[in-house]
Amino acid sequence: MQLGELKTRAFDKMLEDNATDHAITLAQSPFASWFVGSDPYLRYAGQHGSSTFIANGQVTFKLRSFKETVTVAELVDGVYTFLESLFATTWALENALDQTGVDLQMSDNDAAYLGVSKLHVATVVLETLGEFVHRAEQVGNSWEIDLGDGNDLFATAISLAKMAGNKISKVSIQRIGSKDRLLSVSLNAVTTALNATTNH
Repeated sequence: MQLGELKTRAFDKMLEDNATDHAITLAQSPFASWFVGSDPYLRYAGQHGSSTFIANGQVTFKLRSFKETVTVAELVDGVYTFLESLFATTWALENALDQTGVDLQMSDNDAAYLGVSKLHVATVVLETLGEFVHRAEQVGNSWEIDLGDGNDLFATAISLAKMAGNKISKVSIQRIGSKDRLLSVSLNAVTTALNATTNH
């Protein structure tokens, strides 16, 4: 909505707005065809328990401004169509930005809202590199990660420490079944070492 100049408020402020208003804005915009299944009544009806009825495989919406009956299958298909539209549009946007060299940085607030923590991203990166992640957990302000068989952990631990962000103070990593001890890396030490290297 911001890129399409439909909205100008900051993203975290837009999250506080009524979702139905966003859906209506989208449905009335030139981008409506990009988001099939974004009918605002789907969001609005869910907030009113007496406005939605399910019986005999059909769903009936009864609102002051809208009334319709669809099959459960049609409703489910519509919801998934909308999700697919969102995913496709997001991918297209990210791909276009990536092709132009724009580095997308996700804020902690956005990551928390989307349920994508830095630890989750780090886990995905590890698995992409061929690591088997037995356990990845945040305990207090530390990450604890158990991996399968593999090579030396030091470089992996340093990379994880660089991904952790300033809210994490320590990354502890070990390989299940290995004789090697648990490797713990202090993020302060890593940051100091990296700064010293950069300054020289």
